[in-house]
Amino acid sequence: MKHLTLLTLSLCVALPSVWADNTITTVEQVSEAVTLSDDVDYHITSATPFTATGSVNITNTEHATLVLDGLYPSLALEQLGYVYINGEPAKNGTNCQVKIYNSGAIIMPYAADIKPLTVYSEKDFGGESCNDFGLENTGGFMNTLTEAKLNNRIQSFKLKRGYMVTFSSRPGGYGYSRCFIADKADLEMNLPTVLAGRVSSYRIFKWNDCSKRGLASDVGTESNKAVNSQSCYTWDAGINMGIDRECVANHIYEDWPSAAACGATSYSPMMKTNNEPGNSADDHPQSVATVLANWEKLMATGKRLCSPTSHDGSLSWLREFIDSIDARGWRCDLMDVHCYWPEGSFNNLANWYSSYGNRPLWISEWVWGASWNKNGVFTSGWEDSYRVSQNAVVVKRILDKLNSWGYVERYFYWNGEQWYSRIYNDGALTPTGEYYASMNTGVGYSKDYDKYIPSAPRMGAPSNLTGSFKQTQSTFTLKWNEPNGEYNNSMVIERQIDGGAWTVIAEIPVDDGPASYTYVDTVSTGGKQGYRIHTTTYNNKDYYSDVVYNVVSFAKALGADEQAGEIQVGEMTLADQNTAYSFFEKGYDEKPALIFGSVSNKNNKASLVEHLVSLTSVAGRKNSTFQMNLLSWSEGTTKDVPMTLSETVTYMAAKKGSGTIGDLRYEAGITAKRLAVGSSVAGSDTAVITFAQPFNDIPIVMASPGQYAVTVSPYPVITRVFDVTKEGFKVILLRQSGVTAKSVRSCDVSYVAIERGQTLDGSGHVVTVRDTTITFTSTLTNYKFFYGNDDLLANPKVLVQMQSYDVPCYSVLRTYGTGPTEYYHRVRLQTDDTNAEYGTVSSTKKYTERVGYIVVSDEDGSVTTGIRNVDATPATNAAEGIYDINGVRVGDSVTNLPKGIYVIKKDGKTHKFVNK
Repeated sequence: MKHLTLLTLSLCVALPSVWADNTITTVEQVSEAVTLSDDVDYHITSATPFTATGSVNITNTEHATLVLDGLYPSLALEQLGYVYINGEPAKNGTNCQVKIYNSGAIIMPYAADIKPLTVYSEKDFGGESCNDFGLENTGGFMNTLTEAKLNNRIQSFKLKRGYMVTFSSRPGGYGYSRCFIADKADLEMNLPTVLAGRVSSYRIFKWNDCSKRGLASDVGTESNKAVNSQSCYTWDAGINMGIDRECVANHIYEDWPSAAACGATSYSPMMKTNNEPGNSADDHPQSVATVLANWEKLMATGKRLCSPTSHDGSLSWLREFIDSIDARGWRCDLMDVHCYWPEGSFNNLANWYSSYGNRPLWISEWVWGASWNKNGVFTSGWEDSYRVSQNAVVVKRILDKLNSWGYVERYFYWNGEQWYSRIYNDGALTPTGEYYASMNTGVGYSKDYDKYIPSAPRMGAPSNLTGSFKQTQSTFTLKWNEPNGEYNNSMVIERQIDGGAWTVIAEIPVDDGPASYTYVDTVSTGGKQGYRIHTTTYNNKDYYSDVVYNVVSFAKALGADEQAGEIQVGEMTLADQNTAYSFFEKGYDEKPALIFGSVSNKNNKASLVEHLVSLTSVAGRKNSTFQMNLLSWSEGTTKDVPMTLSETVTYMAAKKGSGTIGDLRYEAGITAKRLAVGSSVAGSDTAVITFAQPFNDIPIVMASPGQYAVTVSPYPVITRVFDVTKEGFKVILLRQSGVTAKSVRSCDVSYVAIERGQTLDGSGHVVTVRDTTITFTSTLTNYKFFYGNDDLLANPKVLVQMQSYDVPCYSVLRTYGTGPTEYYHRVRLQTDDTNAEYGTVSSTKKYTERVGYIVVSDEDGSVTTGIRNVDATPATNAAEGIYDINGVRVGDSVTNLPKGIYVIKKDGKTHKFVNK
C-alpha cells in the first residue's frame, strides 16, 4: 500500500485563514491502494481513474480531498466503489460529498451530520462556541440568530472548505452583510470590526468550484451537457439541474421572481438580478431608485448577488447604481456584463473590474459582435460559411483571454442569435462549440481576484432631538432618532450646565437598526441645561446630535448643618409672560414663605409684577417647586405693554418660624388671614405682624402676595411693608387706583424679616442685609445702592423692596444689573399714574422711601470689609465722597450731615468717621 505523505502548512495567520491551501498531487490513474493522510488535493486526470487494483482511502477527513478531473459528479458517483473514508466504503451523502470541481468532480470526506460552521464569542476562537448550523433558510431568507447561537456576540468563526456563509448585522438578513467563502481550505478568522459582536443572522450554502463555462438562457440537459457547462440560468428562479451543474436563480425585474422565490432555491449560492433595467427597449426598464427599493430584500437572501446587467447604452445607470450601493454600505458582490462586442472591446474588461470596486465579473450574455450593429460575426456581406469559420477563430481568441483573466469568474454564451454564431445548433456542437466544450477554463472563482468587500455602512449623527419638561415630575423627556443601530459601540446622553463641561448622564442600549428613542431625565439641579446624544461607531468615530436646552431655575440652599435649606435663594429668567417654574434644592415639610425681590428692568416701558401661580410637591419632595408668571398692570399709560425681552426675578423661600442664617437672625411666616382688596370691610387689606421674639435692631422685612386667581378680573396686586420696628411690622395689599372692578382679590402674604448685617452662611455664601433711604425725583432715572464699604460681592443675587409706605401709592421697584454689579445695584421706581395725587414723581414732587435689600453672593471671590469698631475722628470737608454704612453716597461734605457713622473717601483711600 502506498502512503502519500505530504508537507502541509498549518500556521495560524491573522486574516483571513488559519489553514493554507492543500498541497496538490496529480496522477493520471490509480492502480494501487493510496491513503490520503495529509492535507492534499489528490487529482486523478483520467476519465478511467482506477484500475481494478487501485483505490483511495481518505483518512484525513478534515482536509484531504479527491478530485476526479475527467468525470462529471454524476459519473464520479460510479467510481465510489474504489474510494474509502477511514476504511469504510464511500457513500455520497453519508460519509462524503461529491460536488462540482472545475469540469470534473471533487470528493470531500464529510459525514452527513457535518457542522460546517462554528462560531465563537471571543476573538481567536475563544469563549463560548456554537456549531448548531445547517443549510436551512427562513422562507428564502437568512436565519435570525438566537441568544443560544450567540446573537450579537460572534467575534470569530471557522467554516469548512466547500461552504459559503453570509453574515448580516440585523435580524432576517438585513443590515450590513458579507459573504465568506471557503473554497480551497477551511476559513478560520476573526470577524471584521463592522461585524464583530454585531451578527444577528446567517445563511450557509454549499460551494461549488465551477469552471468559468456556462450557458445563457438555457436549462436543457442535452445542450448543457454538450457544451460542458457547469452553470446555467433561465428566466425565472431556475430548476434543479442535478449535481453536474448549478442553475442560477434569475431575479429579472422588480419584483419577479420575488426575492423569497429566488432565495428559496439551493441550486446555487449565487443570484442574477435585473435584466438590463437601464435599457428603455427592454420589457421592464426600471429606475435605479426602483431597483434600490427592493435590493435589501435580495441581500437578505444571503446569496452572492450579481449587479443588474449592463448594456452598452446604460452605463450611466449602472454607475449610479453601484455608487448608490457603495454609499449605503449595501452588498453587490459581482459585476454582471452583457458583451455583444467586437473582439477588441473585450480588452476593456479589466477596466470594468477595477472601476467597479474590484468585483469579479460575470458575463451573463455574450457573443462576438452584435446583430444590431452588424459587426463581429454579424458583419454585413460575409458568407455564412465564412461566418462560422471566423467565429470559431475569433471566439477561441476571446475565450483564451477570458480564461486567463482571473477577474472573469464566469461567462455564459448567448446561444440564441443567428445559427452561425452559435456553439450548439440542431443538436450538435458547432466548430466554436467544440472548442468551448473541450477547453480547460480552470475554476472560475479566485480569492486573489475577489477583493470586493462591501463598503462600510453609512454612518450618521442622531437627529430630531427634542426635549419637553414636566414640572409635576421634575423630568425632562428627550426623544430622538438614531440611524446607525448596532454599528454603534456606544450611545450616551451628555448634559452641560451653564456652558460647563459635557458629562455623561446615561448609557443607552442600541437597537439592531435605525430606531427612535426616549429617555426621561430627572432634573435635580438648576441652570441652562444642554442635552445632546453622542454615539461612537464601530470604527471609533464620534457623532453628535444637535443640542436642546432646558432652562431650569433651582434655588440654592443657604446655611450649614441644621440650618441648611431653611432659607433658599434662586433667580429665574423669564423669556415671556407665560408660566415659568423653579425648584427648591430641598423641599419643605410645610408650605414655606416665598418672596420675590423685584423684577428687572429690561422692558422699561412695561409695568410687570410677580405672580405666584402654585407651590406644590414634585417627585416625592414636598413643597419643592413653584410656578409663577409676570402680570402687566391693567390700568394707566403702561397698561398691557408687551414684554419683548427676557426679565430676571430673584426669590427667597424660608421655613416658617425663627432661625438663623450664619449669625443673622430671621423670622418667616405667612399671614394667618387672607388680605383683600376691593372689599367693603375696613382694614381687610392690612395685617399687623408681631414677631415671636423682638429683634435687637430694626430688621429688613420683605413680603409678597401668595397665590390668587386672575381668570375673572386679571389685575395684579402687590404688597408694601411699613411701620417696621423691632417688635413687628404692618403689610398692606394694594391694587392700582384705576381698577374699578367690583371683584375682591384676596390672598395670604408671605414675609421674611432678617436682621441687618453681613455673615457667612457656612456653605460658601456671603449674606448681606442692609437698607438705605432713596429720594426718587423721576420714574425714568435709576438709583444706585452700594452693598457696603467697598464690598465686592461675587455673583450677587439681589432682593430689594421698599420698607416704608410714606407715599400711599401703588408702586414697585425695578432692578438693574448694569455696571460693576459686584459693588452696587440700581433700582428704578414705577408708580401708578392712575393715582391722581401721588402717581406723578418729579423734582418738585419727590418720592422718598426706605429701601431694604438682601444680597446673597459667593464667598469665593467676594471681598468684604465689614463695619465694626468705628472710632470718632475729626473730619474735614475736603472729601471725594461720603457714604453711609450701607454704601450709599450721601454727599461730598460733612456739613449738614445727620449724626451717625459714615465712610469718607479721600486721596483714593477710605476712612470711617463719626459725625457728632
